[in-house]
Amino acid sequence: MRAVLLLLFAVVSTSCVRVKVDRSTPATAERRQAEADVLVVVNRLWEAMRTNDSTMARSVFDSTAQFARIVDRDGARVVRWSRADNFVRAIGSATTPWIERMVAPEVRVDGNLASVWTWYDFSTGGKVSHCGYDSIELAKLLTGWKIIYISDTQQTTGCDKPPASR
Repeated sequence: MRAVLLLLFAVVSTSCVRVKVDRSTPATAERRQAEADVLVVVNRLWEAMRTNDSTMARSVFDSTAQFARIVDRDGARVVRWSRADNFVRAIGSATTPWIERMVAPEVRVDGNLASVWTWYDFSTGGKVSHCGYDSIELAKLLTGWKIIYISDTQQTTGCDKPPASR
């Protein structure tokens, strides 16, 4: 009886390990590729900002994309919404490069939904004007990954050192 139990345990253990490895290996490679593809889109937005290229910027957004910023107004904290189109127009009309730098972005992907969470600093004219965290949501559409939503925090102090190096 003892030998039968040991044999049964060995068979079950071996097959469980094999199933775990077989299922996780392809998903890991696919997930890494999806994460890389998502970062390509976000970096394309940063390049559009750097070159003041509204056409490139427009290409990374879904037509319904929105921005949300949480601001303090009259002693209350409110969400200020805006359309990505306004941001795209501002990129095209800027007279100096907008430099947004990500530090240690975290990318999460599940199927057709992706999220990028990153500390950033933003500079123009060679001077950092603000920093904070970006939360960028993307959807995988028939035309590829598109940004559907961006929210961020903004602070004007403490921008000299990213949190990862503090």
